[in-house]
Order: sequence, then C-alpha cells, then structure tokens
Amino acid sequence: MKKSLVIGMIFLLLLAGCSRSSQIMVTEQQRSQESFSFNWKTQTFQMAEKVTTGKQLQMKTYREWEHGEQQAGNTYFFRSYASDGTSFFTGVEECVYTEDLSKMLSVDYYKEAMNPVTGEIESSSITEEEFHVLFSEPKEAGLLPPIELYTSEDSQISVWGVTYSDDGEFIYAVYNQEENIYQIKWYDEEVGKERVLGEIPIGEFRRLLGMCGVDLYYATLSELVCWNVLTGERENIFSFADNGIMDTDTKQLAFREDDTLYLRCISDDEDWMTELTSEEIVTGEAVSIADISRDGTYRNIVGETAAVFSRKNPQYILELEKNETDEEAYRTRVLADVTAGKGPDILLVNRSDMKLLYEKGWTADLKEYISEETLSELLPGVIKMGTVEETLVGLAPEVSVRAMFTNRSIWDKDSWTLSEIIELLAKNKNQKNFMVDYYKEEISGELMLWNFALWDLESSLFIDWEKRTSNFDREEFVTLLKMFKECEESTFSADEKAKLLQEGKCLALYTPYMWCFKDFVEMADMAGEDFYPIGFPSEAGSANYLEEHRILVVNGNTKNKQVISDFLEYLFSQKAQADCVYYSVRRNSLEEAQIRKSDYEKDKWSYRYGKEKGSLTIISKSDVKAYVKVFNTFLEKCEPVPQIPETLESILWEELDAYFGGDKTAEDTAKIIDNRVQLYLDENK
Repeated sequence: MKKSLVIGMIFLLLLAGCSRSSQIMVTEQQRSQESFSFNWKTQTFQMAEKVTTGKQLQMKTYREWEHGEQQAGNTYFFRSYASDGTSFFTGVEECVYTEDLSKMLSVDYYKEAMNPVTGEIESSSITEEEFHVLFSEPKEAGLLPPIELYTSEDSQISVWGVTYSDDGEFIYAVYNQEENIYQIKWYDEEVGKERVLGEIPIGEFRRLLGMCGVDLYYATLSELVCWNVLTGERENIFSFADNGIMDTDTKQLAFREDDTLYLRCISDDEDWMTELTSEEIVTGEAVSIADISRDGTYRNIVGETAAVFSRKNPQYILELEKNETDEEAYRTRVLADVTAGKGPDILLVNRSDMKLLYEKGWTADLKEYISEETLSELLPGVIKMGTVEETLVGLAPEVSVRAMFTNRSIWDKDSWTLSEIIELLAKNKNQKNFMVDYYKEEISGELMLWNFALWDLESSLFIDWEKRTSNFDREEFVTLLKMFKECEESTFSADEKAKLLQEGKCLALYTPYMWCFKDFVEMADMAGEDFYPIGFPSEAGSANYLEEHRILVVNGNTKNKQVISDFLEYLFSQKAQADCVYYSVRRNSLEEAQIRKSDYEKDKWSYRYGKEKGSLTIISKSDVKAYVKVFNTFLEKCEPVPQIPETLESILWEELDAYFGGDKTAEDTAKIIDNRVQLYLDENK
C-alpha cells in the first residue's frame, strides 16, 4: 500500500496524449513522407523563434463526466489516465482511514472509461493486483508512466507533462531550474540516459499534452500550441481563456483514427470533454458583449462566464468584444451604436452610464429576463443598486465592500448618525486618532473627515436637496474641520491598531476595499471580541457599502432575448457565482465547507474561493467558522455606495486639500465650500 501511495502521489495528473501506434492510429495517408523521414531520436527538434496564430479550433461538443460522490477528508484518490483512441480512463484507489490516519478500514479499486464520441461510461471494480499494474507497469497497461521510472531519487527537476511518441516511446517535459528553461526529453532505455530533444523559453510553456507524428501539443497559460518539430513552426490553435478554461494544468488530449482531436478538462467540481474541430460550427446569431465600464480589474467575470456558458451550450455563441482602441473612444463608439438602435446585446457599464442609458430609453427591464426565484436569491443591495424608478435596469455580477467597524464598548447602538458622531467626537476631543485604516499604517485627518461626514451627501446635514440649499457654513462642519486638522498622522502596526480599538482609544476601523472573507475576519479580530460592522455614519442610518466593478445592462433592441435570459440565469446561479473573484451577489454565498482549520498549526485556517479555487490562509484565535453566518448577514445589510456627483466631489476634495495642506482657517474654508456647492446646486436644478 505504501508503494502505491508514493507512486500515486508522484503520478502526473492529466498527462495523456497521443499514445503508441495502436492507440493513436493515425494513417500513413495523413502524414507526409517527409514526416516519416524525420528521426526524432537522432535529430534535434526545430523551433521557430515566435509563436504565430493558426486556424483556430472550435469546440464541437460538450460532455460532462459525472463521477461518484467523493468523501473529502478521509478518502484518497490517485488517478492515472490514458487514451486508446476510443476512451479516456480513470483509475481510482479509495482508502478510508481512521481519524488519526493510522489504520486503513477498507480499500476499493475501480476504473471508469468514457467514450468521447457517444458519452457512454463504463465503471468496474478491479483487483488490487490489477490496480497496481496501472502504476508499476504502465506500458503494459497502455497508460502513461510515473516519472519516477526515469528520474533519480534525488532529482530536483519538476516534470510538466508526459506523452507517447508514435513508436511507443515516452517523451516528457521538465523545468530545469538551473537554466531557467523548459526541456522536452526522451529517456533512452538502451543506454540508460536522458536526451534533450528541444527547449521552450520560460513564460511560453505550461504543460506537455500530446504528440502525434511530428506535431507536439502543449499548453501555455492561455493557449493550446501545436509545434511541428520538423519545420519548427509553432501555432496557437485554441484559446483556453476565450473558451472559459482557466486551469491549464488539468488537461488531456486524445487523437482518434480519423485524426479527430479530443480535449478533456478536469477540476475539483467538473470533468468534461469536447471534440475540437477546424470546421465552421453552425450556431445561432452571436450575442455580443461590450465592456465600457472602464474598470481596471484584471478579470472580467461576465466574459469568463459567457465563455463557459458557450462551451456548455455549443448552439449558442456569446462573445466579449475586444477593445483595441482608447477606452473613451471605444465607449463613445458603443454608445453611438446603441443610440442608432444597434450596438451590443449586453453592455457592462458603470452606474452613471447605466442611468444615462435608462434615461435615453435604451435599456431592457431585467425582470423580463431573470426569474423572480433567482432575483429573490440576490443581495438586496445589489437589486437596489441596479434599480431606477422601479425598473431593474442593471445588475452587478460581483461586488467588493467599503466598510467601517467599531467596538461595542465604544458605541453600543446598531447604527450611528453624523449628529451622533459629532457628539462622540466632542466627548473624545483629546484623542489624536479617531480612526485607523485596516490596510495602511496611517490615515490622514482629511480622509477621516470624509469617512465620518461626507460619504452620504444624499441625507447629509450639509445639503438640503429639497430646497436646493448648501449648509456647509454650519457650526458643525467648522468644528469637524478644526478637529480633524488637529489629528496626528501617526503610524500604527496591526497590533497597535487592535490595542487602540479594544481599549476605546480609537472610534473606528475603516477599509476602502474589502474583497474577501479573510479581510472580514481580520478586521473583526482587530476590532476585538465585541466588534460590530457599524458602517459609515449617515442621518438616514449608517451602512457599509457595496461597490460594483461593472454593472450588466441589456440593450432594449436586442433580438436574442431567450439566449440572454438563459445566460443571465446561469451567470447569477450558485455554480457560476461560486467562481467570483470578489464577493458573490447571492445571499448566503459563503459556506462553512469553504473554511478549514489546520490539523497541525494552531490558529491557522484556510479559506477556498474563486474560479481558480484559490486558497488563502487566515491566522485567527477565533472560531472562524462562527463568522460565516455573521458575514453573510453583513453582506445582506450592505447598501449601494452613495453616488456623489463628480463635480460636487471635485469641489469638496479641492477645498479640503487646500485647507489641510495650507493655512486657511476652518471658517474661511467652510464659507468657500458653501458658496461653491450652492453655485453647483443653482446650476443643476
């Protein structure tokens, strides 16, 4: 059992390719005489300097491979893979241990095979002896070998893929750390030595997937590359990213007798395969998506989900337009198209453009596209964010949070208003630090003032929107200016921030950007046992704020209503939302199963999140799982971040910068702000 355990652990996951001639079965007519004259055992692989873009392969089919339920925590799975030109194979060793891992209670061995053409699955039990043949004698079993057979025990070289050549030899890829390059190698059994066949520069390679004739197939982080090792030509032939395939380490390729290429992708929650073809796929009209949000985040969850939806539904095509021009020029062009009754079917915009499109009558009501059941499962703040005059104009597919925490020993109510903050500040006027920043070691008095007094101008003491009058010359604002200018801009470590909060020497802990559960836990621990996410003060009641990165709206002139409806149902489903980088917009999106306490290190927890199933470490003396319900409730109570008119925001920051960085008096500054804001209100009635 120990032997199989070790071999199984080093056995390369997902390392299948074009196997021996009996498995590949590519006919002579499909290869040129020149290809056959190439002897890769004696000749070095040729390589072009640059990778070009070749004819792109398309996904013709989509087949999911459902496996039996897996018992996480006490079941161990070791998989080997192969292709015989007909089926993919999965061998599984299932061992159930006692809690201390000291005693095996039962063992079960079985194998599964799926025919990629028909989708038929066969599963059968095998004996322990048969199972170990899969690992110890892979060639005889028609499988790929464990690299342990070809590397010394003290080897520090990492292996990045194994495949067969047409004549049944094993070729594999390694990362040579000393030379900082990937090498394609063959182990010559006759002389007992490795030989380097070719090298691929760092950054241009991720994993070897297969070989067929003189064509070697490998994955980069985003593309499938075909490398003709005779001519040296390298071509990108399939985009993983454009087809919603993020994890390029979990792939298999198989070639059938008719030269059909099959791709299999495996992740923690999905195992599927597709036939790749160069033929034109007949589909319905493509649904176009344009991103004019000008959001700088590196991932676009809508574009990624559209790619996944398209591969799951090959009859549909959803395409995210690629902007190859200046952002503002692209936005202008897209809006002009929409104005003319054309333009993309789906637009990703900011909230200002969402309202502009609605006012022009160019948007659809999303209630006509998304079921009441699905909408009821979304965060109230997200629905509110996208609603204009009772119409659901847009929806944010994911959000981050701007938050403020306090300690109950400082303030025992569930909310605080600006009036109450002013009283609280007056009682603690000898304090030099009223607020600390979760991320940064210091925070300016100017930013403290903004966070305590100016976020929610819609229900502020300083603007009467009904009468259109400015009240920034009030005594309360003058007092706030003086108080925050006297604040010392000190530097605090995380431990010092926690001490200030827990001893009541600081009123609030603030973050402009909370993007994951880890941030919530660490802020809660910093604020102390009696922490409370009270939110930013407002006369309407305090709140923490949801911030959108993009808002999705539907073009009112689209003709693809059913496709868009199906896509939006999928985008806001539990499965798709589990892949968000930021916060999901679904209620109760965080589950205890995503949190796990370390078995070996005290106060260490892991938190799994996002499409790439990343894992973050949380260091906390608290029971982190107990935070799950609190966190979900916290998100449900968050409100959309208030929208401050851009001109008004500029006026306030300009004058505050001048005051905090100069020698103007608080009274003069308040009067200047009051006059400028009043002028703005008069001009924008």
